[in-house]
Amino acid sequence: MRKYLLIAVVPLFALVSCLNNRTKAGADTTQQDATLLLNNDEQREDCKANLSSSESEGVAVDSVAQLPLKPLEAKTESEKQWKEWFESHREQSYIYLHGMVSPDHETAINDLLALCYDKDKSLRNNTQMIQWRLNQFHPIEKTNNRLVENKNIEQQIESLLDFNVDMTGYTVRRKSALTVLMFNFLVKTYENKVRSTIQDNETKALFDKDVLYWQKFHETTLDTFEKLVLGKEHYALKVVFWNNYDIDVMDNRYVSLRSLYLNHPDYPHYYLPYDYSYGRTPEMDIEYADLREKIPQKTDSEYEYSYKKKMDAIDADEEAFFEFLMIHAGLLEKLNKDDNVRWDGSRMMMVRGMFENYNTGLYMGRFKGSIGKSLW
Repeated sequence: MRKYLLIAVVPLFALVSCLNNRTKAGADTTQQDATLLLNNDEQREDCKANLSSSESEGVAVDSVAQLPLKPLEAKTESEKQWKEWFESHREQSYIYLHGMVSPDHETAINDLLALCYDKDKSLRNNTQMIQWRLNQFHPIEKTNNRLVENKNIEQQIESLLDFNVDMTGYTVRRKSALTVLMFNFLVKTYENKVRSTIQDNETKALFDKDVLYWQKFHETTLDTFEKLVLGKEHYALKVVFWNNYDIDVMDNRYVSLRSLYLNHPDYPHYYLPYDYSYGRTPEMDIEYADLREKIPQKTDSEYEYSYKKKMDAIDADEEAFFEFLMIHAGLLEKLNKDDNVRWDGSRMMMVRGMFENYNTGLYMGRFKGSIGKSLW
């Protein structure tokens, strides 16, 4: 009798232990996450303050036995420093996937999330460090073929982001942050690659100006989205909605830079050089005018920015976009290249759908990794 009782009780204890660990791991689902690349001090400080103590002190590790992790391999001095950094930041896990992915995959996710939430924001722009960590997770062969190289990098990111998250819990915010980090990585990587192909100083200076004006537009339009759509209050998916919009903005920039770098006969070009206008089109003016019409003329409140601040934000967005477009057109003319982005049409769609397209779940852009278990 004791023998049968023991057989029944042992699995029960194991089940209770597992459930306790899952409950503990999901305890921070009501906490606000920090977001990447924020563009105003008030929101940045607020996100910082909302990081829970459980996120900064570490959480109990799942008791289920796991296979040993594949060790990180480092050859150069820089790689040894990166290896040490990632391993020293593993005392805390940012996301728990409970066996849905391999231990090496989950560790790679958490290692890169550590960059997202580290106080040293410059690490998020360290493309060599991020590329090295991606190579450890998903090794690729070195190649001189730019097209193959690009497909390999995209495949690495596709594999990294291929995991499910619960759309109602903290994991969606973590995956959103990781997705933004990957798009920022792509933009910075291909900025460096395009710059490396430019030989004369005059063109290189023009490209650097192009980078500067895009960064200004990037920051300005995120601020506009926050003021018009997100408002002042803080809620669970605010950071996700912000990141959804950011992904669209960065995706256009990535496509442009990738096209300029590849310049390959096998790479499809959808537009011939200069067959569309980079000037201020009447259609774009109408789109921004329609956006202004959507803003109700009401006073400042606890949850909303004032009508004036919203109008000022739209004015700044419009000005920054057309300033960038003018510089970018000059760069393309100098390079005699097409960047495969219909900037006016793309911007019109983003402005038109600002209130409808981004306040929903997790937006993955070009990457098809699984979004979540729940429909939004």
